[in-house]
Amino acid sequence: MTNVEKEQFNIAETQPWRVLPSIIDGLISSQRKILHTLLQPKTQKEIKVNELANKVAILYTQDPDRLEIEQSIIQLAQNFVGANNINYLEPNGWFGSRRDGGKDAAEGRFIYTKLSNITRTILSEGGDMGLARRVRKGKLGEPRTYNPAIPMILVNGYEARGQDWQTYIPPYNPKDVIANLRRRVRGASKSDMQPMQPWFRNWTGQVKTLGQTHHSFRGTTCKISENVLEVTELPPRLWTQDFRSELDKHISEHSPPMFKSYTEHPINQGVRFEIHLDTCTTDIVTQGSLETTLQLHKNISTDSMIALDGLGNVQRYATELDILEDFYLSKLKSYTWNKTCQLLAIKRELTKLDDQSRFVKLLLQGDLDMSTDRSTLVTQLIKHNLTPVENLDDMFVATKKRKRDVHDKSTVSGYEHLFEMTVASMLPGPMRELDLLITNKKAEIAELDLRSIGDIWEGELQVIEEEWNRQLEYDRMHPQSSSCEKCGGLECRIAG
Repeated sequence: MTNVEKEQFNIAETQPWRVLPSIIDGLISSQRKILHTLLQPKTQKEIKVNELANKVAILYTQDPDRLEIEQSIIQLAQNFVGANNINYLEPNGWFGSRRDGGKDAAEGRFIYTKLSNITRTILSEGGDMGLARRVRKGKLGEPRTYNPAIPMILVNGYEARGQDWQTYIPPYNPKDVIANLRRRVRGASKSDMQPMQPWFRNWTGQVKTLGQTHHSFRGTTCKISENVLEVTELPPRLWTQDFRSELDKHISEHSPPMFKSYTEHPINQGVRFEIHLDTCTTDIVTQGSLETTLQLHKNISTDSMIALDGLGNVQRYATELDILEDFYLSKLKSYTWNKTCQLLAIKRELTKLDDQSRFVKLLLQGDLDMSTDRSTLVTQLIKHNLTPVENLDDMFVATKKRKRDVHDKSTVSGYEHLFEMTVASMLPGPMRELDLLITNKKAEIAELDLRSIGDIWEGELQVIEEEWNRQLEYDRMHPQSSSCEKCGGLECRIAG
């Protein structure tokens, strides 16, 4: 039996899902509301962040803080170094930078967003089937958890603090996460998975593992002249403005200071400082002590990885592999259920299509008498084995349904898919297309029936990996631009 090293953990919050993410989708409740709102429309158009916040607010039982929702939307879209490894939303406009840790983002009325291309590969439509959803005012709302193919909690990480508790789960490289999942899907055990180092997208510093739960991050420095030290990378989430403040503080508070001045050079979402030392004796010891003084070395610990498990219980996990293993076991069960739901959905759709084809043929052959009363007509339909089929969306998806009184006699209940057909759809051309659809649906059922859970999962991992590689290639070909070509974001701000 697979062993997941975790322990039950108690926190003071009565609704932990509001502050702690699930290991299944890596999201908290407010973030799911945002994704749920954007996943509903068939067409994904850009929308202003403040307008999206107003739509999301409908999902709250009490009047929420619109500015807090806007901030959550902005955080889901941020992709500068130290933010998301994979951003669910696309940032169109100034969504902040590593200079101020995203706090310099423009107001919601000035910026736009939509779902990122990779979001629907991670949250596949097939995975939406059978999701348990929250119910508000008698209507289905956002899922209790989404069902992604990879544990996004390990991809983007999470950090939060509460009363007598704190959690920190660092982000990891999606490629490492996918590689370990593949090992498990292909039959390897938890012990065969490889330990992973924390990883920040586009970060260029050095990381060293000090133990099972400790890692050291180091910025990049280089001596470019006798008394000039160049800093080209900071530890992750040491924001540029904070580092600059630290330099100013050192100069003003230390007598004599280890350096006399510094120069900051604008660079696209990157870092470049020249530190002018007060002495020419810049040996390794001096450089190392200066790096320590300026916090260019940062140690992180992963011994407080607290999150909700697949059942919604608060757990403290020992390692990132324990989170990955718990995700794997929960996901394995959901894939079995999803496959059953998908087969049922396709079979229901096939039944509707097949009944439509036979219904038209019965009409054309004169085997159905449409002039009879309702009960007689239903008897005829049952006699010809035409099955009452409800709309598929009624079972799986929260949609706006047409209101119909229970005593409405204008349609034959359960046979709307037949009686709402138009005369044009019964012509030879459309009927040939209908027969082709029936053939394709039968082939789809046969193909899905033969696919194992491992094959389905592997296929989804492949699609995610391909899209992720495209994103990395785009990063390489199109370095992120700063807010202003003149100052590189040092002084410019989008007016609010």
